[in-house]
Amino acid sequence: MESKRYPRARYSPCYVDDWYIGFNPDKTDLEDVPSDIKGIDRLQYRSFTELSEKLAALLEQRYPKVEARQPLDDYVEGLRKDILTVIENSPV
Repeated sequence: MESKRYPRARYSPCYVDDWYIGFNPDKTDLEDVPSDIKGIDRLQYRSFTELSEKLAALLEQRYPKVEARQPLDDYVEGLRKDILTVIENSPV
């Protein structure tokens, strides 16, 4: 889709909760950047390094790192030991 107000801007429908507008004030006329739109946050950056840092922080907030999980072999071995303990302690 192409925006009528901003002919060079392209966007596509998306089904997410959070929306962000990223812009560089050194290269963008601030009157062209919408502000105070309900539900849309702004990512302002002056270099690609700064943009990268802000995007990394945003992704870390949205998708936190998962703690290391127990390897499958260790899990299965633990179950095997538990089963043997139950069999040894159960009356026949």
